[in-house]
Amino acid sequence: MPRSVDEPPTAKSEDQDDSAVTEAALSLLFNVAAGDEPGHIMGEGADGSDIAGLIVEEAARSATALQLVERMPFLAAAYDRYGDRLASNGKAGGLPDTIRADEKARIECQATGQGLLLLANIDAEPAQTGMRRLALLIERETLNDMLDLDTSQTALTDTEFRLTCMLMAGHDLQSAARVDGVAYDTRRKQLRAVLQKMAVGSQQALVRVVMFALLDRILRHLTRPQGLGADIRFLQDSYGDDLSVHELGVRGGRLRVVEVGPKRGRPVVFVHPMLLAAMPLPEHVHLLKQRNLRALIPLRSGFHGSELGLPAKATAEARMAAYVSAVEQMMDIFGLARVPVVSLVFGAPWAVALCKHLGKRAESLHLVAAPVPPHRLPRTMGMSFVRSLGPFARRMPHAVEALVRMHSKLLGSERLMAKGLRVTYRDSQRDSEVILALTNRGWLQKWLRMTVTYSVNGVAGDLLANGIDWDLELGQLACPLYFLHGDEDRVGDIDIIAEIVALHPHATLQVQPGEGQLFYLQQPELIFRHL
Repeated sequence: MPRSVDEPPTAKSEDQDDSAVTEAALSLLFNVAAGDEPGHIMGEGADGSDIAGLIVEEAARSATALQLVERMPFLAAAYDRYGDRLASNGKAGGLPDTIRADEKARIECQATGQGLLLLANIDAEPAQTGMRRLALLIERETLNDMLDLDTSQTALTDTEFRLTCMLMAGHDLQSAARVDGVAYDTRRKQLRAVLQKMAVGSQQALVRVVMFALLDRILRHLTRPQGLGADIRFLQDSYGDDLSVHELGVRGGRLRVVEVGPKRGRPVVFVHPMLLAAMPLPEHVHLLKQRNLRALIPLRSGFHGSELGLPAKATAEARMAAYVSAVEQMMDIFGLARVPVVSLVFGAPWAVALCKHLGKRAESLHLVAAPVPPHRLPRTMGMSFVRSLGPFARRMPHAVEALVRMHSKLLGSERLMAKGLRVTYRDSQRDSEVILALTNRGWLQKWLRMTVTYSVNGVAGDLLANGIDWDLELGQLACPLYFLHGDEDRVGDIDIIAEIVALHPHATLQVQPGEGQLFYLQQPELIFRHL
């Protein structure tokens, strides 16, 4: 039973609760990050504090004290066996010059005047590092940011933050009131306010939420997926802490998932376009926070390290079957019962197959700037690079990857990449304006160059998939369908899309006035408001 706010726990019961919460959080996060089954890596007897300590130790063995603290996402300092400071990350003025820590505990929490102090004991080899302690200081602004408490109504006040730190350090309400010379009733009212802001119902749940947020941030910086290329590092540098990259072990391979937006936001699965693995662009992440949306972008096989164990000559149908199965496993791992699905441009065939596979677990399907299905292409429509490769891909699928690789070499120049984008969208004034604005910044062509360099197999798979007449499957979907299309889209064809919508009673066409195909890049709020 959850503990009532009116019935403060004893110190003993609180210690037991906190230990269990810490163990559960660490074990779960470690196993998800490692893509393995609980207990398999560390053995069935390993508890949460052992796992946490070993994560830090592994990082310490491969880094100097200065390198380790510089990688930390918080104010941090390393200490030797005597408790004297060895190094700090340059922002650690609030950390002590010397510390005393419980040598028996892997992880220890202390409430200080500056915030929440986490102390970790490290059993690294002295010859390599010389460090024995790691101290992390979490300040009020940092905790508010991690918990997405970023408005004047939701942010923790100084007194609420102080109480949260004391609860994390093992105090109950009575001792928290006594230590600070505050009335018990005052502390109880403050706890009610904290629980309301964090949207939890008990003190134990509060500790769990904070612990998960802290460990997630630490793991994000210390346990990166193996074999990260320059493409993923570029994304991480561009988005900072607003973006996470998960590597999940799924049947037959590994699925990489890009996550953007508030951790406690409403989850939405985005089926990415051919050349862009993150949504929205870095400058628009705040729109996700405003709408409380959590974007999960499962990368298709061959894109940016996502490999689903497919043979080199896998058909488009086999690729789709592996992808939809992997996404369903992702939902199970993340505990998602039902989600809306959003497809962007050439993600349409994949999104339709996914919703067909998920059945009632697909809450709705939003097809943004959907391409014209191959069997509906009029002979008079202009032939883009993707369209011109469609017939070739169907006739000679084994040669598609080689052709894409040659094409990617031609587009290795960011200048040529920008020119190619301008030519592709020259018939739409609105899209031309979007391309000009984005290429002037330089970010878009840098990212596209990363994609054509690191994701040749994925692009080839997309070319094969876009030979599928995806609209023929729409009648088998149980969820509502929404088509979002710009009336200035000159690459697609809004009239053909309208014909498709008219055939399906559960489909709706929402026209975006004055927008081209690329409104999802420049005006993503037009998508978010429908979710």
